[in-house]
Amino acid sequence: DDFAYGEKLNVKLTQPYIQLNYGLVEKINEGNKIKTIAVIQGRNSTLNKLAELGQSFTIRDYPDTISCMDAVANNETNAAVIHSMAFDQLSYHAKYQYLHFHAIPSLNMNLCLGVSNRSNPNLFNILEKVASSLGNTTEAIATKYSSLPHIYTYRDYLTYGAPFLLTIIVLLLLVGSLLFWSKRQKRLS
Repeated sequence: DDFAYGEKLNVKLTQPYIQLNYGLVEKINEGNKIKTIAVIQGRNSTLNKLAELGQSFTIRDYPDTISCMDAVANNETNAAVIHSMAFDQLSYHAKYQYLHFHAIPSLNMNLCLGVSNRSNPNLFNILEKVASSLGNTTEAIATKYSSLPHIYTYRDYLTYGAPFLLTIIVLLLLVGSLLFWSKRQKRLS
């Protein structure tokens, strides 16, 4: 949605067809001032929006959303700039259980379609009409995307299932001990 950047690249941008809600992913109850922020590599608009916040951050580039969240979880950075739908799709994993999403409206981004200024003007007009009709469709897709089924990892099962598993093991040991004791008592009598 950075029309000035589009002009710099000789690209015409359509009106936005969806807004992605961005914010910072941080550790729960960290309480520290944010010093380092993970961002996805090549996202110039993210860097520009962070600069507009008027605070001094050290920026670290990562190849994708998962790497950014891993950086926060592994204490490589204090925070990461992520959009809310991506956080919703990843936050259920055990390794992210101590992370939370803090929405920052000034980081939100609007998605647009773009074409070269040298392209046929009719192409831009067609894309503009497509973009204006995409609004409701993309919101429906975004809602569906955020409600996709979770795919748990082995670590997730161990972390979330450990108390249940431990209870089953203790009960099995208790039942086994009672059976052993009962058989031993029968032999002795």
